[in-house]
Amino acid sequence: MSKGLFLVFAWLVCATTTFGKNSDLPPEIPGEQQQIDRMFDLTNRIRAERRIPILGLDARLCHAAAVHAEEMARYNYVSDRGHGIFPMRSNPGSRAWACGYAWSAIAETVCGGSSDVASVLKSWLSSRSHARILMDPQYQDAGIGMARGVTRTYWVLLLATRPPNSSPGRSWNLR
Repeated sequence: MSKGLFLVFAWLVCATTTFGKNSDLPPEIPGEQQQIDRMFDLTNRIRAERRIPILGLDARLCHAAAVHAEEMARYNYVSDRGHGIFPMRSNPGSRAWACGYAWSAIAETVCGGSSDVASVLKSWLSSRSHARILMDPQYQDAGIGMARGVTRTYWVLLLATRPPNSSPGRSWNLR
């Protein structure tokens, strides 16, 4: 290989590794999928203990929840209202629709704080309004998202019900 060709190749490798990275995204959380699975399992265990129907994990709701968690981490806020990734300050319903989930009932719980799944669930269950959402038997599907911000971990749990006579959608094998 000639020296000139080698320099072009080296420059190309450096440029693609340097400029190809998206520095705006937070670093991937080790074990993120395991934490999401644990949140899903514990939520369903609590519902089952109270004889409330368990939830199914829906990929579209998970995507909507993940995008909202990433947005909260990026802009360092906690709210069910969006900051700007989705148009017109999104809400749980608009995020689910944007991700392809048709719903007849929807609710969301958010948290900014602990990365420990059990403590997040405990804080939600300690709040009357959050506990009412988590234990509402009308919800069939769940979507869970989490993202690590500079100072804390952000959690989003979307719960929804499909319209009557609708299909559950594709199985994405998330578990």
